[in-house]
Amino acid sequence: MPTRFRIGLCLAVGAVIACLSFVAYIASNRPALLDFDAVRASHAQGSHDVLLDRRGRVIEHWRRAGEAGWQAPWQRLENFQPTLRETVITSEDRRFFTHGGVDLSALAASAIQSFGQRRGGSTLTMQTARLLLGRQALPPTLWGKLRQIDAAWALERRWSKAQILEAYLNLAPLRGGVRGFQTGQAMWLGQLSAAEQERVWPLLIAMLPAPQASPAMLGWRSCAALRRLALHAPSRHNDCQNHRAADWALWEAVWLQIFKPNMPLAGVNTAQSAINLIVKDVSSATTTPLRRSTVDAKMQAMLAQQLIDGLERMRMGDVNAAAAVLIDNASGEVLAYGSAALAATPDASSKPAMPTRQNGLLGVTAKRTLASTLKPFLYAQALDARLLDTRERIALRGREFAQGSCDLRPYRPRDSVALYQSQVSPALGLAASSNVAAVDIISRLSANRFESNLQALQILPSQPLASAACQPLPRYGHALALGAASGSLLDLTNAYRSLANGGVYAPAKIWMDSGSAIQAPQRIFGASSAAWVSATLSDQRLRFEGFGPRNPLDTSYWSASKTGTSDGSKDNWAMGYTRSHTLGVWIGNTHGHAMLGVFGPAGAAQIWRAVMDSAEQMREIDDQATLVKSRNAMK
Repeated sequence: MPTRFRIGLCLAVGAVIACLSFVAYIASNRPALLDFDAVRASHAQGSHDVLLDRRGRVIEHWRRAGEAGWQAPWQRLENFQPTLRETVITSEDRRFFTHGGVDLSALAASAIQSFGQRRGGSTLTMQTARLLLGRQALPPTLWGKLRQIDAAWALERRWSKAQILEAYLNLAPLRGGVRGFQTGQAMWLGQLSAAEQERVWPLLIAMLPAPQASPAMLGWRSCAALRRLALHAPSRHNDCQNHRAADWALWEAVWLQIFKPNMPLAGVNTAQSAINLIVKDVSSATTTPLRRSTVDAKMQAMLAQQLIDGLERMRMGDVNAAAAVLIDNASGEVLAYGSAALAATPDASSKPAMPTRQNGLLGVTAKRTLASTLKPFLYAQALDARLLDTRERIALRGREFAQGSCDLRPYRPRDSVALYQSQVSPALGLAASSNVAAVDIISRLSANRFESNLQALQILPSQPLASAACQPLPRYGHALALGAASGSLLDLTNAYRSLANGGVYAPAKIWMDSGSAIQAPQRIFGASSAAWVSATLSDQRLRFEGFGPRNPLDTSYWSASKTGTSDGSKDNWAMGYTRSHTLGVWIGNTHGHAMLGVFGPAGAAQIWRAVMDSAEQMREIDDQATLVKSRNAMK
């Protein structure tokens, strides 16, 4: 046997062995593929929980922990329009039903220019494998492509073609974090008829190669997809320009919906408003977690709009965030909550920031410095302990207070509002938010006793109090009277509700279907003390002495209210209640800078007044409607 032949034979055998070893190595390191039923079950509920209002109307979509993007509940293959299924296959993988997971001819042609762009050779099976295993397991490299091919072959052996197509239609990434054609259809095409949706499918299919491409690129890809469809169905328009001329209004409307998230104000609102479209029939959507809340959808919408309008009015004061919560006094049901923030536009240099709605529950549960909003509770507790007489006079000038054996330094509070008096009554001290008067009272009561009462009101978390031996040292000292502690808007608002209810505390309620035991009401303050605090906070004459005329908290109906501004003007609060509602509003900014000209009634109080006016008006309308129904029923 000639030497040259023997060498060639050895090389050929070596190449075969190397290829087989390489294939065996790839197969042995293949990422584990889940069963189809397990994948379907893991995505059955989508990425969000659906929040219903008290009447069963969808009001918000809550993203669950660990979820990213937007994905509707998993849909079975038969629930997708046949036209969409055919369009996706025609555009992405025409030989889907004939190849075994890998289209060798498409891979060979992947380097050929197609419609001015390099055309990929990945089949729907290969793309589905990457969606299931992730880009980290199958990176866009040569090695990753080989592993993707192997995973596609394995997927074809375990799943049927229908299952692969169903998974792809549910998991395909679209623009703006949207996953799945069902979600994209609800987000952008939900208002269109089936016939109209068929004419704009190319707009969604154009996103598949690169969802975050520029609008110009996606427009070009839409035309290319349309031409590919025309080759498959000659009866359709085979010229993109003619098609766009025929259906220009429809295409333009959908185009604006797709790119609306990049516009100010609409980003969050577009996603939130799509909930009604994603869950079209919430009564039968058993796979979607539905939670019926105590929220009233009309009041929720009103509160959200008032927050946005308030931020618009205060944009020059370096205010870029706001939150509010409205609670029914009698039942403790949260009727509305929300938060908003100023979000920069794409071109921040030429356009001002615009307000957008944010995650409302996070906005009202975030911990923030409470400032002077704690003073009403301090006065009520001191009255109950008989450490304060409503007829006495509290000295203000040059006061120093000992902080006990734990801290020998004297505490010297200063009033932020000039009262022009050397002494004040307790009523004026509370109404004008005197810091000196508040520290005088807490020095009589002790910070520990006050902190314990705030824990009973659920404003502060339950923690061991400081011992007499100063181990540990007091957390707040006299500064607790001035709101040095941090708490949430929801907890603080519900604590104010206890004053509205004569000193009786009960937890707020946001879920209609709460399975946990409801805490029994608990008396925190005496009825006479709570009544004195309410009378003081509702006295417009006292408010005039403290803050002057034209106070937004002076309402035409009975209301008691209190404002507070944290040290450095980083937080501003407006808290208060009427006979029916308790409302809390917070404003501030997210970068920790001081707000400009925002203190007392000049900030959050404006939003408080607007929301409370609307809430009282809506209550009167509901009461009148109820009265009319009852009269009609008696006839």
